[in-house]
Amino acid sequence: MTQRSDDISPRTNFHRHDLSQPASSPVARQFDARDNASFVWSFPTRSRTMSRALFAVIALTLFLDVAGRADDVTLASMPPVVVKTNPVAGASDVDPKVAEIRVTFSKPMADESWSWSTLSEESFPQVNGKPSYQKDQRTCVLPVKLLPGKTYAIWINSNKFHNFKDPDGRPAVPYLLVFKTSE
Repeated sequence: MTQRSDDISPRTNFHRHDLSQPASSPVARQFDARDNASFVWSFPTRSRTMSRALFAVIALTLFLDVAGRADDVTLASMPPVVVKTNPVAGASDVDPKVAEIRVTFSKPMADESWSWSTLSEESFPQVNGKPSYQKDQRTCVLPVKLLPGKTYAIWINSNKFHNFKDPDGRPAVPYLLVFKTSE
């Protein structure tokens, strides 16, 4: 099969370059993720300078295209997400007498399955019992003992632990709950 010279190869290479030089300049060198230069999207037959924002939009579009078509997106097909917490995320005046942390998800969850994970040992509350779901199967309750004047950070699922799942086994999107108790 003969390939025309204006065909675009499916291979894409990313480089960084001196923005004062054209994208086709020999100054281009391999991309370093720590660099703040623009991306150059280079194909065998053409190159374009692309901002990181535009790259993110294209990457997300490609991901969603692979993950599922718009017609396939339903509440049932998507992973659960945290929709409410008590204490409220970002609160700086939580009463230290609060005896439980509640997390509500966007859909019913599998019972007896959770991942209350630590950001650090110092920022995780003392647990005073076993987690449980309320009757709606959407709200999980963790009994705790909080101390005054302390900042708490708790992962609801994490990159490492993903046992908060819906009944079909889809893990919830990780969520970092951070709040501070009053003095």
